[in-house]
Amino acid sequence: MVLSIDEALGMTIGTAIGDALGAPLEFKESNEPHDYLIEMTGGGVHNTEAGEWTDDTAMMLGLMDAYLKNKGRLNHKDVMDNWIDWESKGLFQSRGKLFDIGITTSNALQSYKDTSIPVQGSTDINSSGNGNIMRIAPVIVANKDSLTDCIQDAVNQSKLTHGSSMCLEYASILAEELWTGKPLKKFKSYRHPLNIERHKVMSGGFIVETYQCAMWAFETSSSFEETVIKAINRGHDADTCGAVAGMIAGRIYGYKSIPQRWLDVLHWCDRIYDETINLFEIK
Repeated sequence: MVLSIDEALGMTIGTAIGDALGAPLEFKESNEPHDYLIEMTGGGVHNTEAGEWTDDTAMMLGLMDAYLKNKGRLNHKDVMDNWIDWESKGLFQSRGKLFDIGITTSNALQSYKDTSIPVQGSTDINSSGNGNIMRIAPVIVANKDSLTDCIQDAVNQSKLTHGSSMCLEYASILAEELWTGKPLKKFKSYRHPLNIERHKVMSGGFIVETYQCAMWAFETSSSFEETVIKAINRGHDADTCGAVAGMIAGRIYGYKSIPQRWLDVLHWCDRIYDETINLFEIK
């Protein structure tokens, strides 16, 4: 696999685009098949600005920063320290303060503060949330030359906050699919059938639902824009479904496929662009 800069940017910025588009729809019922949200409007439960993203992108940026500090290597302590600074100081959040964090992540960060041991992901199957896959894009960029290392880092960064067997398996699945650039047939059982009625596609915070919603949106679409719009308009955990769908579509269609009208209002677009380039260029 040869990952291009365009594909790397597609993943990281695609994550932020999907996150920002979906944020106003978080916790809402599905808008399908009517009243599609197709622009970055802002609003919702977090009263986001147009183009403002949530914890999904903030945690991705914290992970990417740790990779940059360590010349492309995963350092558990640096990642967790970054996420602690995000939680307590609003670092990596464009508005400068935390306004959204998952329970599983919050518990892991508190355990790290109490023990100084970075790996704190709950192994309880009931704690199989989607927080580990929404932030995974930098893992693929940092490990573009080795699928083995990519999968290992995907699993290890998951263990920091999400340690259930299901979370680790889905981190591995998504990492391999993003690295190879194609959905793998051996993982077909994890996806909704393509002929499923769209109103039955789940889009909650359970990792299975988020993965399947994002993959359903991708596999039934023919562009970055269509993929993300389908994913976010399922409602519920719309920001994370959008983030994962944007990551997948960005990997396949590339950065250049992202509509300019969305890039123009995306918070920290230039920063995400520059940091992705810097990570990509590490040898």
